[in-house]
Amino acid sequence: MKRLSLVIFLSFIFLVFGCAQDESHKLPPSLKSNPEEVAVANASVSQSRQNAVVTAAHLASPGVVTVVTTAVIETTWNPFFNDPFFQQWGGGGGFFPGPTMEQKVRMSGSGFVFDPSGYIMTAEHVVHGAKDVYVILANGEKLPAKIIGSDFAQDIAVLKVEKSGLTAIPLGTSSDLMVGEWVLAMGSPFWGAVKEPQPTITVGVVSAVGRSFHSQDGQSLRAYSNLIQTDAAINVGNSGGPLINVLGQVIGVNTAIISPQTGNVGIAFAVGMDEAKAAAARIISDEGKRKSSLGVYLIPIDDEMNDALKLGDAKGLYIADLEKDGVAAKVGIMRGDVLLNVAGRKMEKVEDYRKAMLELAPGSEVEVTIWRRGDKISGKIKLVEQTHE
Repeated sequence: MKRLSLVIFLSFIFLVFGCAQDESHKLPPSLKSNPEEVAVANASVSQSRQNAVVTAAHLASPGVVTVVTTAVIETTWNPFFNDPFFQQWGGGGGFFPGPTMEQKVRMSGSGFVFDPSGYIMTAEHVVHGAKDVYVILANGEKLPAKIIGSDFAQDIAVLKVEKSGLTAIPLGTSSDLMVGEWVLAMGSPFWGAVKEPQPTITVGVVSAVGRSFHSQDGQSLRAYSNLIQTDAAINVGNSGGPLINVLGQVIGVNTAIISPQTGNVGIAFAVGMDEAKAAAARIISDEGKRKSSLGVYLIPIDDEMNDALKLGDAKGLYIADLEKDGVAAKVGIMRGDVLLNVAGRKMEKVEDYRKAMLELAPGSEVEVTIWRRGDKISGKIKLVEQTHE
């Protein structure tokens, strides 16, 4: 009986594996492992990996830079802040404010080379108030940078490094963008944590064009208009980096996100390349010219702001921020005031202020009129020479 059981068991094993082997011969030819066919398939897959997005990223990456700035901020140190006794007097020693100290703060953003002679474009808010700026090229080389100038209203700044032969990214146009076309956001997000010179690439589409909104950047108000909206992930540190089309051309400058937190939720914005190019051209054309300054940062006033300010028919430029030691701040001009007139010139567009500062000599005393809560206030201000806007 044991022999009979062993024979039956072996017969069963043979039948199972034998049938399975026979069934394998019935597989369709397309599923068999033919070395030549596998090689052809692998070559096809490898070729498909080299798509337009990969090509565009490869072309543009050498021209993307990390922008690192050092700014000085003032803080008030109060030795009585945590003392229970003094907290009852003005909430933590309010009557004893303590000394004001300056603290250096290092921040980072992104930018890109648009001229091989060393010109770099970035967002104005990346270098706003910076005392020291340097850039890190994609190959890791660190170079000091000079702020040639900036356009607060357009949120565009131009830097210059003393190195020629840099890899520049070709500039495209934002005039023919199609909603739904692929775009790449490039830059150095969270550089302080990552500290790698190679830019990152995120991919998305053009979600919309012609977007406008107001943004509070610290104490500075910014009014953006005609922006590109994209769902390509843009995070902290991406500001100033390029938004690229699949041809490897810059079609926008990454500038802002809308998010309930600090992370990306798929609503990001870039300044269109046509506006950015025009701003950069003006900045470079002014390079080396002697310019005057009031020490103010201005934005145009749209209908919504006009209603909120109750300006009526008055025309002017909103003072979104001031230089801490600028002449305007020293004479009592404040954020939220509206600049109406400088030396008899109406200030209806940011270009009006720029022209006035080019034509009026530093050191000249001019009449300035502002609007503040329904009142027009005029006075004489002595212009100073500006190093950059």
